[in-house]
Amino acid sequence: MALVFFGRRQTVSILDCYLKRNLVKNGGVLDGVIFVVRTKDAANLALLDKMVASEPAYERMQVDLKSKGYTSSYEFIQDDVMYIKMDDDIVYIEDTAIKAIASAKASRPDVYIMSANVVNQILFSWLHRQFGAVKPYLPELTERPADNDSVPLTDWRTSVLPSWEGPADFQQETWSTERHPNHRWLPVRGRNASYPLNDTPIAKVDYTFGYSHKHWQVAAQEHYSLLENLEKDELWRYRFPTWDFQLKRMGIQFVAMMGKDINLAKPIPPDDEHHFTVEMPTRLGRHAAADGTGVVAHFSYGPQSGNPGVQIRMTCALHSWPNGGITIDQFYAWNPAVGNNCQSLWLGTSYCVLGEDPTPTSSSTTSSTTLASTTTSGGAPAPTRPGTVQGCQKWYVAKPDDSCGDIATSNGITIAQFVAWNTDVNLTTCDGFWPDYAYCVKTPTTSTPPAKLRGLGRRNLDSLPNVTKFAVTQTGDGCESFATRNKIMVAQLYSWNPVLENACKNF
Repeated sequence: MALVFFGRRQTVSILDCYLKRNLVKNGGVLDGVIFVVRTKDAANLALLDKMVASEPAYERMQVDLKSKGYTSSYEFIQDDVMYIKMDDDIVYIEDTAIKAIASAKASRPDVYIMSANVVNQILFSWLHRQFGAVKPYLPELTERPADNDSVPLTDWRTSVLPSWEGPADFQQETWSTERHPNHRWLPVRGRNASYPLNDTPIAKVDYTFGYSHKHWQVAAQEHYSLLENLEKDELWRYRFPTWDFQLKRMGIQFVAMMGKDINLAKPIPPDDEHHFTVEMPTRLGRHAAADGTGVVAHFSYGPQSGNPGVQIRMTCALHSWPNGGITIDQFYAWNPAVGNNCQSLWLGTSYCVLGEDPTPTSSSTTSSTTLASTTTSGGAPAPTRPGTVQGCQKWYVAKPDDSCGDIATSNGITIAQFVAWNTDVNLTTCDGFWPDYAYCVKTPTTSTPPAKLRGLGRRNLDSLPNVTKFAVTQTGDGCESFATRNKIMVAQLYSWNPVLENACKNF
């Protein structure tokens, strides 16, 4: 079970998608999610009400907020349940992270508490710097009016950012964010390759609790570095097998614990983190450790975000994460291809995080009287959606009353072909189909989708339920490499292809 300490709607709106994606019914390992309510804010509670109503596997747990620290948050724990306890400002969870930490804890009963590999966790910050995962970034120095509350549309890919420019003696510690609200952090390019991190925040980080805990600049640099590593497919830079903290204090932003071990620790003092990672491991001789194979990101510590005018929340870091700073309802409305339960959220895909109307509009006009609104010109006659095939030879501009079947029939193709060339569209429901956008209806080599589908016989592809994408195996493929290349979990591959018999048979 996931155990989320709930109190901040802005970051929870991001976490919600990751939680739903990792439920058992969606191919993950979480049986459910318990939100421990640690807020009285009406807006925060309203979001939680919507989230719990949207998902049967979600439940809320009221606790006594008058008790000191987090003592009351563990009163309902059951002995035989493994809990994945996480803070509500976890803004990224690698697909394999929850499964990895659960497996690691189950296989190591000698470990009292097992952490994931957490970006922006104090001791890990030092490790990630040593591993080469942290990149040189500094704040953008372009000034903006202090009363500018607008949030710019940001692209999470760091490759589109300009290089940092500033004086050689720039002092990032004393630089103020007050005149630079919603500023970006920019890559420092062209530096001495031997010492690229000199004069950046991460250079001052040590292994123990200290510098990074109180400096928002470290958090900003780490988040932008993670986005760069995600874009380059270089999460391997963070990985390690197991790290024993040797009775030093470990962060508990994302940890796995057995219920009986939590109950064994009662009464739990206000400082639950020290109690779980130092006091109990010392008393029992069972250490706190971390599994380094699954990466997650923690947005900020209190000191990193609590000082007015000098804080991580005045950067664009949060808005760089998918749907940062918006509600989950807005994210679903602006990205209908994701579905209403986050089932089609894909790593590496761009999503809208700033908008006004859930129905996109186009500056161009399109006839609404005939279905044959097509063009064979080289360029698309209207905006296109992500996932549109390259080299399209014929386009159709959608109208509000169109259906996928009508468009496919009128253009002499199958629905499966239409979806294969416009992958944002759902094969079964036609979700993700937006009026006034151009869709591909012919490619240079128009042919039926792959017909050799193991275990499916000769059935018409249009009749396959809930299939939105097919992929062809390559020489040397195994289930794990095939799943990794297509950005899914092996468990999902087995679930969608029963012929594999949960053991990669008949592959």
